[in-house]
Amino acid sequence: ISYYQKGNVDLQRINLLERQDRKGSGDLILSDVICKDVSGKMVSRLIMGDSFKIELKLLKQNINYTTHNLNVTLAFNDNYGTRILILSTLYKPTPINFDRDVISVEFSIDKCPLNVGTYGLAFYCADNLSVIDWIDNVAKVDIEEGDFYGTGKVNSKNLGQFLIDYDVKQIY
Repeated sequence: ISYYQKGNVDLQRINLLERQDRKGSGDLILSDVICKDVSGKMVSRLIMGDSFKIELKLLKQNINYTTHNLNVTLAFNDNYGTRILILSTLYKPTPINFDRDVISVEFSIDKCPLNVGTYGLAFYCADNLSVIDWIDNVAKVDIEEGDFYGTGKVNSKNLGQFLIDYDVKQIY
């Protein structure tokens, strides 16, 4: 219940730099989460089936910090706090350059697979096995109805949390 109540807070308005509930060394800290459409324009809602990007801005707190194994992860949680989707550099390794004070990492999704609803985001950043920054409930994302399959039909929100592309054919 406490997770659900946290989810009802307008998480987009919380200044991430003021958060006291982070865990980790703090060498890098999450300073901003930005949802964008495919053209890079900032958006407040995402549409099921549309392409989108999420940019994470990491503020370098230790000017000498550098690593070759940075794991930046963004997780989507449902209203009950269940983790249902993970985007991570652990699974798609990406070279990160540490020559700036603010490091931006952008995740791109070709087709939003989430059904209509509000999803909480959790952030995790680690170097090998050492936690650098970890915060639950960094933002919330609203997903609106969309024509995921391009058929002119919209999926009912009560028929699952995910949509996936698939093919179907009759076999003789």
